[in-house]
Amino acid sequence: MIHISEFVAALMRQAVGAPGNETPIMSLFREWVKLQDEEVRSLQACETGNGDTPECLAAMNAVIAVEAKIASTPAVDLRDYALKIAAVTNFGLWAVPPIYDTQDLRNEVFRLVAKGA
Repeated sequence: MIHISEFVAALMRQAVGAPGNETPIMSLFREWVKLQDEEVRSLQACETGNGDTPECLAAMNAVIAVEAKIASTPAVDLRDYALKIAAVTNFGLWAVPPIYDTQDLRNEVFRLVAKGA
């Protein structure tokens, strides 16, 4: 079974080449995907299956912490912005959570389009 981190890593290598060319959001996104995989493995290992064990909660909190960093990091270009939205919506599974300022996200995309990024 292929984990999402392997799939995304392959796409990112193709898109940006060497890791040294990554923007801050790309680096954070790579970390977020790795933590997502760890969270999934943790949830699968939980005896109760509902994610309320200390291990599961720690894995979830680690993902949320990186999501918050991604959300607060300015996007360099539209690719960064796409990665940001992918992270804060878990690849479109959810709407943008209310803890993130949606007006800031709107303003950011307008800024990027205006500068031709």
